[in-house]
Amino acid sequence: MSIQAVDSPVNLMSNIDPDERAVNLVARLQHDVRIRRAAQVLADALAVRAGAELVGLSQMSPEDRDWYLSTTRSIIEIDATLAGAQPPAAQTRVALPIVASSHALILRQRGRDAAQDRGHDMGAYQPLQDGRQMSTCRKCARAVVLNLSVDPSISGSAIDGGCLSAASKDGDA
Repeated sequence: MSIQAVDSPVNLMSNIDPDERAVNLVARLQHDVRIRRAAQVLADALAVRAGAELVGLSQMSPEDRDWYLSTTRSIIEIDATLAGAQPPAAQTRVALPIVASSHALILRQRGRDAAQDRGHDMGAYQPLQDGRQMSTCRKCARAVVLNLSVDPSISGSAIDGGCLSAASKDGDA
């Protein structure tokens, strides 16, 4: 299979010069490489902050890898928007408007930080109905719930209380 066969949306544009098609493909591949490098830097920074072992993106679970890639992609798109540059349409993978996705990203990180302050090890956020998202602690299953509707809020048992797994270890010591 050739590289051009993989890139079917570009190949379907028959009115574009083949040289321009190659330039578009190279630019998209370079963008994807920058996203992966930035995602690895983000993963390394969070691991160092948490005192954990550094793990490559390819060695992570698919949900963790996808979280780092989507978070990095969102941060880069937000930065491009704030700088006045519009990311190319082919590179925009976020269905939400940039402002809404940046607000959701900030709420996710605030919820994750608040839960980690209470000893939780939070997993990836999963969508719920009515514009809500939920993440659960990998150790005790307490949850952080984000309400991304008109009046955004963060709630859940992981925000209200500490990790039950960490509490039982403290009680055993």
